[in-house]
Amino acid sequence: MVYKSSHGQGPDIVEKALSAVCYLPMGFFIGIAYILLRGKHSESYYFRFNFYQGTLTQFCIAVLNMGSGLVLNTLDSLLNLFAALSPTVVSTLHTGLFWFAQLILAAVSLFLVYGIIWSFRGKYAEIPYISNAIRHNFR
Repeated sequence: MVYKSSHGQGPDIVEKALSAVCYLPMGFFIGIAYILLRGKHSESYYFRFNFYQGTLTQFCIAVLNMGSGLVLNTLDSLLNLFAALSPTVVSTLHTGLFWFAQLILAAVSLFLVYGIIWSFRGKYAEIPYISNAIRHNFR
C-alpha cells in the first residue's frame, strides 16, 4: 500500500527517514523527540503507523528474548536431571534448543529490516499480526 496524503503527495524524505529510524533499537526515543518537536505537524498517519509498528515490533522482540531465556533456563535445569543417564544426548538437546531460539529471534528481527526498507520507499510494511493490531487501534 502506497501512502498518499490529503493533497496527493507521498511523505517527504524527512518523514520517510524518521519513519525508518523508528524501527531501530533507539528509534522509539527519536520518534518521541520528533513528535515533541513537531507537535501537530508530526500527526501524519504514515509516521504514526511506522512509529507504532516499530515500537510494537521492538517490544515483541524483547518479550521473545526474555521468554526464550526463561524457557531455556528451565529446560536446561530439567535436562541436567537426566545428564547422568546420557550426557551426549542432553548436551545435543541443549545446543539444539539454544540455536532454535536464536533462529526464531533472528527471523523476527528481520521484520525490523523489512520495516526500514519499506519506510524508505514510502510504503506500509505489512508485518503479520502487528500491522493488523496497529490499524485496528487507529480506527
